[in-house]
Amino acid sequence: MMLERFLLWWQRNLAVAYVLAGSVVFGVVALFWYAEGPVTMAGLWGLAHGHTATYHAMAVKLPPGWREEDGVSQADLHLDKPYEWREKIETVDVDEFTGKDVDFGRRMNTLRSLEQMATRDGDVSAVYPLSDANAARFVCMEYGAPDHTTLHVTCLSRDGRRVVRMAGSEETRADFAAILTALAGVR
Repeated sequence: MMLERFLLWWQRNLAVAYVLAGSVVFGVVALFWYAEGPVTMAGLWGLAHGHTATYHAMAVKLPPGWREEDGVSQADLHLDKPYEWREKIETVDVDEFTGKDVDFGRRMNTLRSLEQMATRDGDVSAVYPLSDANAARFVCMEYGAPDHTTLHVTCLSRDGRRVVRMAGSEETRADFAAILTALAGVR
């Protein structure tokens, strides 16, 4: 008797069970996509493009997880690296200067004045080459809050033609140095 009642109840409420199960599955998929979607898309972009961005019709080799974004920034080249749960995003912007804008001395003075302003505001800053491999091509200024939650690095090519800006974390320093090395091969 009890089994028959349960079977009748189940037959009447089967549609509700399907809707409920479908809603749960949809919710789990949406939550997964929110958590992993940007990272998944960056990985797919990397596979499709061979982990290379295009800058002045030349290939720039990128570290894993980085991707080129078109139309997001006004920079000549914009790269980003998303993380799970959208907790942070790290970016690299490259700007090219031409004509009378190419003046290494003026750009260095700007970097030094930015360093002085950052130090005066209580931030940590320093001008130095980011890595030994890039010392001959770029001079960089690193600045950020004393708690080191976000790292900002601005690099100027020694010929004064390029400015490369990175916003990220301390762990991204090696990726940024690799991107600078790859950019040095682009004329």
